[in-house]
Amino acid sequence: MSSEDLLFRNATVLSMDPAIGVLDGGDVLVRGTRIEQVGHHLSAPPDTTVIDSTGGILMPGMIDTHRHMWQTALRGFGADWTLSQYFVFYYLNWGKIFRPQDVYAGNLLAAVEG
Repeated sequence: MSSEDLLFRNATVLSMDPAIGVLDGGDVLVRGTRIEQVGHHLSAPPDTTVIDSTGGILMPGMIDTHRHMWQTALRGFGADWTLSQYFVFYYLNWGKIFRPQDVYAGNLLAAVEG
């Protein structure tokens, strides 16, 4: 096993395989770039990074699909704001003055930090 091996534990697994179906509290073992095993209570081989995925959804090809990457330069503002305050600040105040190169820079920075 290489240090790139991952065991995602206790996720809701949307396997996309009719023979496996949806597993509540399921595990997925990934070796390198290949899904090696899907099931419950899988053993973690030596040097495998185990990730507690409780409360998460795991599906082949699904990457965190909800990111406001263009807002990276403004991250940290408004953690305690109402939804209305958030929209006013990000969209009415700042979003309308962001240029394409600002959005590009925010996306690039978010990708590098991820």
